[in-house]
Amino acid sequence: MKTYLIPEFGITVQVYGPAMAGTIESGLKEHMFGKDEPGPNDFEILGAIDAIESLVLAHACAGIDVASPAYVEGLRSSLEAIANHF
Repeated sequence: MKTYLIPEFGITVQVYGPAMAGTIESGLKEHMFGKDEPGPNDFEILGAIDAIESLVLAHACAGIDVASPAYVEGLRSSLEAIANHF
């Protein structure tokens, strides 16, 4: 089993098994909303966050080091773009 940690966003990814399956735990919603609860009109940003989490997990399962500084910088840029768009 391989574990990737991205503390800045509260992300833990575990990849295991010959099929390269995995799990992800994330604090991205908390990162984006702070202490506020998402409202009924926040479904688009929640969908974008779910997509980012799925992509991070897929990349980790494909063997990409999602905890590398370059990857985390790309993740940071993507989250900033989402925040600016919505």
